[in-house]
Amino acid sequence: MCDEDGQDYEGRYRQYIKENWLPVMDSRAYTCGFCGREVSSHIGLQRHDRWVTADSLSSGALNERLIEVRTCPQCWAATTFGAKEQYPKPLLGDSFDARDKSDDVKLIVALYNDARTALSQGALVYLRQLHP
Repeated sequence: MCDEDGQDYEGRYRQYIKENWLPVMDSRAYTCGFCGREVSSHIGLQRHDRWVTADSLSSGALNERLIEVRTCPQCWAATTFGAKEQYPKPLLGDSFDARDKSDDVKLIVALYNDARTALSQGALVYLRQLHP
């Protein structure tokens, strides 16, 4: 069954169920890694993942974790939560508005924002000194 914009939401939901995804039953408060707002979302899916590694195979134990995907009620972007991790993570540092500034300031703010994004996602960043 499709809605007015042509999306088959029931078909998608059945596919999620086949892949062991279930609706979340509670709300989660977090800072959205896309829009940066503090939100509380009750919209999303969760799944228990289980897997075996060489170490766990010898002991007979399964590795297990709960994964949740939540939808931000402000920007509608999806955020994934694992064992004490959030992806994408909120940006580190303060934001700056460089719209009415000189081109040099805009460049520095753009580089600063790139570094904030990379560091927030756990990427190693090489920053070099700019010379005129």
